[in-house]
Amino acid sequence: MLSQYKPGMDGEEFRLRAKEVVDYMVNYQNTMKDRDVGPSLNILKTKVADLKKFIPPSPPMEGGESFKNIMSDVDSLIVPRLLVWDHPQFFAYFATGNSYPTILADMLSDIYNNIGFSWSSGPAVTELEMIMMDWWAQATNLPTHFLFQTHGGKGGGVIQCSSSDAAFMSIVSARERALEFLQKTYSGEYIEKYQLIKKLVGYTNRESHSCVQKGANLALVRLRVLTPNDNNQITGEILERAIAQDVRRGLVPFFVSAIIGTTGTTAYDNIWEIGAVCKRNPLIWLHVDCAYAGGSFVCEEFQYLYGPLDYADSMNMNANKWMLICYDCTGHWVRDRYTYTQGLVITPVYLSNEIPGIIDYRHWQIQLSRRFRSLKLWLMFRITGVKMLREYIRNHVRLAKYFEELILRDKRFEITSEVHLALVCTRLVGDDILTQHLVAFINALGKLHVTPAKDQGQYIMRLCVNYEFATKEHIEFGWKHIQECATEVINLQKQFPDLLPSRRMSYTVPVNQSRLQALNQLTRDMADPIPVDDETWNVE
Repeated sequence: MLSQYKPGMDGEEFRLRAKEVVDYMVNYQNTMKDRDVGPSLNILKTKVADLKKFIPPSPPMEGGESFKNIMSDVDSLIVPRLLVWDHPQFFAYFATGNSYPTILADMLSDIYNNIGFSWSSGPAVTELEMIMMDWWAQATNLPTHFLFQTHGGKGGGVIQCSSSDAAFMSIVSARERALEFLQKTYSGEYIEKYQLIKKLVGYTNRESHSCVQKGANLALVRLRVLTPNDNNQITGEILERAIAQDVRRGLVPFFVSAIIGTTGTTAYDNIWEIGAVCKRNPLIWLHVDCAYAGGSFVCEEFQYLYGPLDYADSMNMNANKWMLICYDCTGHWVRDRYTYTQGLVITPVYLSNEIPGIIDYRHWQIQLSRRFRSLKLWLMFRITGVKMLREYIRNHVRLAKYFEELILRDKRFEITSEVHLALVCTRLVGDDILTQHLVAFINALGKLHVTPAKDQGQYIMRLCVNYEFATKEHIEFGWKHIQECATEVINLQKQFPDLLPSRRMSYTVPVNQSRLQALNQLTRDMADPIPVDDETWNVE
């Protein structure tokens, strides 16, 4: 019987529709500044997930719907429910990389359709990634022990989906190395390595991203979340004190996740001191998370932030944050690729690889299949270049300093932490509730979008310069709007508190005092709302 299959779109129609979509994409980019940063904020205000009202609950049995109708639904149903992350007045979270060269690279990756789980399944997928990880490391001046090309070296890098993958993989590798050591220590008796896991303990800053804690949970290892100093740093003294306590308890320290550029305030751990402590405890694997700040390392003047990465066993940074590369593209480098993969290698005969000097990336990640993401780096470096990347980042940092200057002129506000890169942290002087209402008011109006954080127990507003083509005019517009909102909030707070916007838009959630204390000891990210005292959360 002959197949009745017919493709939904042939090559000629794809050529036509692709041109239409590219035109749509460019028009979207060119006109985003003319719309509110979040036309979908009316939806967020009510927290009603209403898209299912407009899309059938079951898929169509017959295809053939016109592309024009589909794009009309995209415009009317999808776009209003998106935040415009590339908008000039989007000061929330961190930058999300995007550029035309990397979008084109993703298109090429999709049409090549190579599933690069091994060298033989698509040689260029593996080889180009190895080369690009060395290019990237050199562009950011990483230690040579992280490069494949270093003569006699054992290091190298891989593109992961996210920093969460990098953290988890580093924890698993550190765990396997520590368990191998412990098994040798107890060589006189038969002990399953999984019986020894309960002895292991790792450490991280309370200001670290929650992915570290999640990774430890998945790896079934204990993680101590350390309280940082007043600068939100973990120092050598803080780490050494914790290690000594755990050794006295019979535990085995095996992993430290340090951070350069915390999620809340872009603070950074004292890598100099932490590295020295880890060097004195050779079983400890030191991982350094530079997810956002790592992009700045293309500029020599910001490389002081990472200190002696010579101590690090692994590190990661996200090109899809501050290097103009669209999601996903997280660089993850390791000092010793053989140690890194020892607990992960499961090699069926049909997947074996005997090509000298070539690795199989399936042993560097959780999943087997992988996309051709290195094309994005290749096109970005060749079209944009390192010099333009430097200018892009330096412009953001200059504008953040300018933002800080404007804020300091208004005595109603205070700067809560040092401005290291492109993030400014501020708050209204007074009780936290004022800043919470301010964030809610700004987000409810939809002209700007901002996100909060907790810093040393205080609720703060984060203002991150994100727009690729940001100028002083964008900062001035944003600051004037914030000042106007502050005036309204202060007046309403005094006279008509019931007219203030929903506190939901301040990204807070009320909890009782005991739960609040427990939650404040956990690592954080900006996806979950900030817990606040339920006695102060009195406006719906």
